[in-house]
Amino acid sequence: MTPTDTSFNKRLILSLLILAVCIIGISLIWLNVARPSSSVADSVSQEHHDPRLQIDKLLDLANRNRELARAAVQYNPSNSEAQFITEPFSSLRPQLERNLQELNEITTAYSASAVTDQERLLLNTVVTDLQALTEKGLKPVFEAAESNRFEDAIHLYYRELEPAFSQYRKSIDLLKRLHPEAVVQG
Repeated sequence: MTPTDTSFNKRLILSLLILAVCIIGISLIWLNVARPSSSVADSVSQEHHDPRLQIDKLLDLANRNRELARAAVQYNPSNSEAQFITEPFSSLRPQLERNLQELNEITTAYSASAVTDQERLLLNTVVTDLQALTEKGLKPVFEAAESNRFEDAIHLYYRELEPAFSQYRKSIDLLKRLHPEAVVQG
């Protein structure tokens, strides 16, 4: 059989087509599996069955916001490490706003699933502490940094944001104690 034989060429083309279809199929499956959930609401509904996941997410998002505020403070031109910051300053505020939106959605979903009066009371404390963290810490730090008042931003970060975050974390820990069962992730 020679490479110019038409039946050989047909088999080769057929084999390549089958290979291409397999690669496309595997790629589509991989994209579907690797794709994150399409919305915050999807992730909230997935976590709805386990309060510990919701509580962990509340702490994680607040911690991310704290890190965003720290990054905003580090944009100070007099900071020797400012040159190593790779994320554009303009992207920090939208991330903060998205995280705050997600925090609100999670607390709303969790509130709907709160079973006991004690759980509702602790959740109200968490929400109050989150509002204090946002209004006294996060937003003022960002406003100062965005106005190039980095001295004020640093002062607000350490005098207002950090204590507010510490109080928020304590409230989250109290809420978490109501659900001591370990979460098994598969």
